[in-house]
Amino acid sequence: MPDGIGDSVEVQSESVEAMWVAFLSACPDLASPGDGYSAWHFCDNQADADELAELVRAGRKRATAGPLWSYEAEGEPLPKIGDVSVITDWAGEACCVIRTISVEVVAYDDVSEEFAATEGEGDRSLSYWRKVHWAAFTRSLEEIDKVPMLDMPVVCERFEVVFGAAKAEPAVVRNLETIKFGGWVAQVDVKANRDAYSQVPLSAGDVCGCLECRNFEAARAKGLVYPKEVLVLFKRMGVNPARESEVYGMGLSREYRGHYLFGGWFNVVGVLLGEDVPAPDSVTPKIQLFPMHDAALPDPAFGEAPMFRIEFVVALPWLLDEPHWETARRGSRKK
Repeated sequence: MPDGIGDSVEVQSESVEAMWVAFLSACPDLASPGDGYSAWHFCDNQADADELAELVRAGRKRATAGPLWSYEAEGEPLPKIGDVSVITDWAGEACCVIRTISVEVVAYDDVSEEFAATEGEGDRSLSYWRKVHWAAFTRSLEEIDKVPMLDMPVVCERFEVVFGAAKAEPAVVRNLETIKFGGWVAQVDVKANRDAYSQVPLSAGDVCGCLECRNFEAARAKGLVYPKEVLVLFKRMGVNPARESEVYGMGLSREYRGHYLFGGWFNVVGVLLGEDVPAPDSVTPKIQLFPMHDAALPDPAFGEAPMFRIEFVVALPWLLDEPHWETARRGSRKK
């Protein structure tokens, strides 16, 4: 689901105008009637445009990228901090309003793992980001008689959803405890979490049993995954830190030599407060938490209770005797 460069919606639909008016009414401190705005969709095809718009609404996708050469060829100004845009689907129907919070131009080969995860596509790994964006950039650059290069400049834009984010259904939970961590606040049913996690016999990594999941389990057993602050948070919430709802490998870390990135999440009974998705919390340099408004996958242990999820990305050493597939592949190429 590559971004490429957002295609402008040539004819604004009634839904775009209606969302802009509603946004001005709800958020007068962010924009005024005289302010300009743009309305656009992601990608060059309907399937990806519609899916990425939903990822933005859900709070998973908080960044986008496009070749600087395309901006220059089309005479399109670069995004700047504070820009407000209406994101639409392929048909031009309004989905949400975003505000740009940072812009930087970096070489394609220097795009970081953290940025790839913030884009929120696929498995959120840098390898996935490179694969789909190389294909997307190839298509968009072909229109201006250019080809992608590893050192080509890429405009990396981060944004926040300021209006129209997907909301959880009204909570019907009891025994709520307000818990604050970093920049976010949640109301959590601690007892319901303890009861639910007591019914989960294995972590997602144990269930999967692949090479990367086995390494993750080994690292957790050695106390290398979750720092003390996170373990304290999980205990307050009633979350069992050895029962991840999902775990997946994200490949070799470029920032920490000899380490590999892993991602996953925990489901939590409760409600994440506020419409906006909080920024990720860097608990230590090697782990980030990403609170999200919804539970990514249904879990029978949690029943129908309202849930949110806490995603994580962590850099871990390789502990198994059997090498990671990336290391093995590199070794096989040596002459």
